[in-house]
Amino acid sequence: MQNNASALQESVRRRSRAFSPKARHILYKSFTFLLVTLAFVIFYDWLCEGPVSGLFAMGKISRSVKGYFVPVCAWVVAAVSLNLVVGFSGELSLGHAGFMSIGYSTGIVVYNLLTKGYGWENIYLSMAVTMLAAGLMAGIIGFLVGIPVLRLRGDYLAIVTLACAEIIKSLLQCLYVSLDTTDGVRLLFAFPKNTLTGGTALLKGPTASAPIGTKGTTTDLPALYIIGFALVILTLFVVFNLTDSRTGRAIKSTRDNRIAAESMGIPVTRHKMIAFVTAAVLAGMAGALLANKSTYQPANFNLDMSIMVLVYVVLGGLGNVLGTIFSTTALYILPEELRFMKDYRMLVYALVLIFAMVLSNNPVIKGWVTSIVSLVKRRRKSINLFAEESRNAFAAGDDAQGANAREVLVIEDAGENETAVQPEAAEPDSNQAELPEEVPAEALAAQAGGRLTLERLYTADGTPLDDETQRRIELGLMLYEAYVDSGKGKKKGKKKGGGKA
Repeated sequence: MQNNASALQESVRRRSRAFSPKARHILYKSFTFLLVTLAFVIFYDWLCEGPVSGLFAMGKISRSVKGYFVPVCAWVVAAVSLNLVVGFSGELSLGHAGFMSIGYSTGIVVYNLLTKGYGWENIYLSMAVTMLAAGLMAGIIGFLVGIPVLRLRGDYLAIVTLACAEIIKSLLQCLYVSLDTTDGVRLLFAFPKNTLTGGTALLKGPTASAPIGTKGTTTDLPALYIIGFALVILTLFVVFNLTDSRTGRAIKSTRDNRIAAESMGIPVTRHKMIAFVTAAVLAGMAGALLANKSTYQPANFNLDMSIMVLVYVVLGGLGNVLGTIFSTTALYILPEELRFMKDYRMLVYALVLIFAMVLSNNPVIKGWVTSIVSLVKRRRKSINLFAEESRNAFAAGDDAQGANAREVLVIEDAGENETAVQPEAAEPDSNQAELPEEVPAEALAAQAGGRLTLERLYTADGTPLDDETQRRIELGLMLYEAYVDSGKGKKKGKKKGGGKA
């Protein structure tokens, strides 16, 4: 019986640790990384027409589908970075398209400077430097914008970030950049009118610039997809580590209760600035990746683009990184696949969005989810209660082995309604340990073989136990009997006790 009790205690402790919030969060992060990696492996193999695609009979990939891979990675990074501001920081920002436009323009200039100006041929090294430069430029602009903006709250912050994005778009529409390699390598700038006479035009003001992908200098789509996957992994690593750190907990505390955070001495503006600048850097890197396969002009980086990224975040769930990845992928591919409907394409897309939003906020579905969560919580509470009673029982049993019992436990059996009185033991010495007045459920269950039905418990002086203590003991006893009846206790006892259950 002792071996069986030890196995039971270890099992309860292990299950309690498995369902702790920290364990669930680690499992959530691991599952996110694993799912993203698995998706990358499958689609990369499909892109290269490898053995996995042949195994699942995926067929030869079409040209239109090939165009989804790199932009999806860029939009996932943009949405996850915006979730850092909206979901974790709790501030509504409508200027995310402005930081993406900075990264887009910087990416075109830096990549052409490296490849055409200095002759870099390694696409991985060129894109790494390009995205770092784009992220740095977007981070600097984000810091300058955040100094006055993040002192505002609510709708005022949303309006000012929207105004900043419009200012950035207007400035880029007046910027002209060309690359001149006739007498060394140099960049030529013109603002607000095009006064450049030589060199290769990179940024053409309001006119769209050619992407640095298939129409530019790089045609290696699998390499770009690898770079996009690396950027997604980097984004997840940064977001998860930031939100789990001390700074991230301070950021979430300012979202939950700003006044309480300020009263605890947390600098609210500084922590919101960290989240805002980090999101701007990641958005700039996403814009540089987007410059590889897509043709945009500065007018495209407007309010519609910011709202589109915000829809990705809201539909996926505020603060839910994995949900944001799913929603971004689905909502980006859906309108592209609906092009055969021509004039009705955006109508169907809008109806799908409305249906998804209503479904996600349906009280019936929320009730189902709440019921499942409550059931899991009640089960976990019962397991924790049983674990506490088990530890008390085992501790009392260990103390009782070296001590003489001095109390009498009066038990009324529900089946026979007879009072059983244990014989009074000898008076203990002063140095011996004393048993507690309440006998835990597991000690009673051990005495009765695990199948004792109780009506009322009394202490040695005849005082009945209160209702709460009686209820806890009966609950522990029922859990113990259910555990033994399931057969798991016997298996654990055989495994750890050498065949003794």
